[in-house]
Amino acid sequence: MNVVVVVLLILFGLVLIQAAVWIPIIRSWRRKQTQFDTAFAAEVLASGEQTAIAPESAVYRGSTGTYGAVKGNGTIVLTDHRLVFRKKSGGVVDIPVAKIAGVTESRSFLRSRVGGMTHLVVTTPDPAEVGFFVTDLPAWHSALDRVRSH
Repeated sequence: MNVVVVVLLILFGLVLIQAAVWIPIIRSWRRKQTQFDTAFAAEVLASGEQTAIAPESAVYRGSTGTYGAVKGNGTIVLTDHRLVFRKKSGGVVDIPVAKIAGVTESRSFLRSRVGGMTHLVVTTPDPAEVGFFVTDLPAWHSALDRVRSH
């Protein structure tokens, strides 16, 4: 057999193995995300909370307090009562609006900088700082200020 054919067969086999591993994992993440979104929407509807910013993809960057240090991708949503982040791996960070003492933006958080991105940092009186990467930083900052002032 030609060396090129062998190399192509090996690469094709590796692609198949990767697909066999990652497709079920991604499907599981999507199924869990859909279940969480549905359950959360029902919970918000039942409690009478109003959504200040609709759920969107974000990155949790950790906390200096009791909210957990494990970083991860997930979904963030803000209601008039709480800020909720759900990691794709299953963890949930739930911060009541009444416990939000301040909101700042910072290039570095927990001694970490990532490609020039700016962190949204939520301060609580625990004392704790909680960091996120969100798509529209000014919108989140103003929405958090707005729900805190009510």
